Amino acid sequence: MVPRLVPPAPAPTPQLRELWLGRNRITQISGLDTLANLRRISVQSNRLTSMLGLERCTALEELYLSHNGIQRLEGLSSLPHLRMLDVSSNMLTAIEPGALAGNTQLEDLWLNDNQLPAIDAALDRALEPVRHSLTCIYLEGNPAVSGVTRIFLVHVIAVRVWRNWSVGHASCVLCATASRASPWRATGR
Repeated sequence: MVPRLVPPAPAPTPQLRELWLGRNRITQISGLDTLANLRRISVQSNRLTSMLGLERCTALEELYLSHNGIQRLEGLSSLPHLRMLDVSSNMLTAIEPGALAGNTQLEDLWLNDNQLPAIDAALDRALEPVRHSLTCIYLEGNPAVSGVTRIFLVHVIAVRVWRNWSVGHASCVLCATASRASPWRATGR
């Protein structure tokens, strides 16, 4: 039998706000249609290959899908309140234009430990819809940033610089830091 994500009980609780389902060998997200008030869900460390199945959870603010086998961002357009998206340690090779178009409140995007090959014009176009709201993007562990210890776009300076960023000015965007609390230090390409 293939494990699937199903409602927590035969009579779902529509007032449920958080659901933590890590390490359950879940292969597919389904059965969440009645959980319209869900604010936070974690389906980390499972066996997902698709993000589809969350479209009716329109109040969702935090989505944790790290350590799965997800190959593309999909099904996010119906989640307008999403502020945190963790898709680290998956199999993403690109962020398609329009994938984040409905997520205009997205603040944190964790893409670390995927297979993103480059920080280029394509990535810039894909991130355009969230440029005004994004305060942190984490890219460590991707081929695009090999040789750089940690990459963060952090609120005050980064967002101001990044809003005017173009691919030709990648040195304004990439900053190596020892930790999240460290101040920005611009690095060259």
